[in-house]
Amino acid sequence: MRNVYYNYICAAVLAAAASAVFCSAVRADEKPVDLRAGDFSSLTADAKQLAKRLGIFDTLEILSAKDLNASGAQSSEQMIEIMLLRQKVSRSVQYAALELEEALANVDGDLAVTNQQLAYFSGKHDRAVMLNNIATFVGSGTLGILDSASGIKYAAPVPNIFGITGNSIAVGLPLLGLHQGKYKSAETNVGQGNMLAPIFGKKYQGAGYDPVIWSYVEGVPANSTNSETRRATLLKSWQSYRGLGKGSQADAFINAVTDVSKDRKISLDILRARSEFLVDLRALIQRMYKDISDLNSSVLNL
Repeated sequence: MRNVYYNYICAAVLAAAASAVFCSAVRADEKPVDLRAGDFSSLTADAKQLAKRLGIFDTLEILSAKDLNASGAQSSEQMIEIMLLRQKVSRSVQYAALELEEALANVDGDLAVTNQQLAYFSGKHDRAVMLNNIATFVGSGTLGILDSASGIKYAAPVPNIFGITGNSIAVGLPLLGLHQGKYKSAETNVGQGNMLAPIFGKKYQGAGYDPVIWSYVEGVPANSTNSETRRATLLKSWQSYRGLGKGSQADAFINAVTDVSKDRKISLDILRARSEFLVDLRALIQRMYKDISDLNSSVLNL
């Protein structure tokens, strides 16, 4: 019980000290703490768009319009009002940053699984190619020796048979090795989609994108000259540089890349394309950090 009284006494002393410091800060005969809102006109247009998505643009305007009173000091009510407005803006910016981290974590998770599968299946493919090369070398070499040796003792067509067979192996086995096989995925969530699925308009059963992040992806950059959304620009770049086709012919490819297909078998080409698309998607979402940084710097200067 004595400890409880002691804690109450300590809390009262600390509260009194804090009150004294706060009151001394607003005395007219001392230099006040300048809590006047700064000018946020230096914000980039994209950062202002982000502020509107977060619903804090009007709050920033209110803070920017705050002026010192005629005596050069601010009342305690004004100080509290400004601090509350700042807290609202800071919490909104922090919320956007955390949601951005979550979206990037989801993309990184899909990318890690894809790269893991790509490395494993590439190893199996390389081993198959190596065995194919060994079989070609041994088969064609052995039959070539038999062709030459049989020509010493036997007349045609025995040597010709060995020669034709050896040449057939030398040509046929490498051609067979060019075939890109499919590999069975061991993942249990096949068909549920990945973070690429919403970009292509496919169903996605994962965490997905927060509305703030998705509005950024579907938004038009402030300096855009063609009114294209970021998602549309990303898809167009994939068509130009990643070999993404158009129309119904590309539907099967998109289903495999977005992992909405129920087929558990997948090729190395699909895994490579999925990895490249996820890297591009991550780069797009990550650009939002610049707007958050600009907005956060403005808040710190308020």
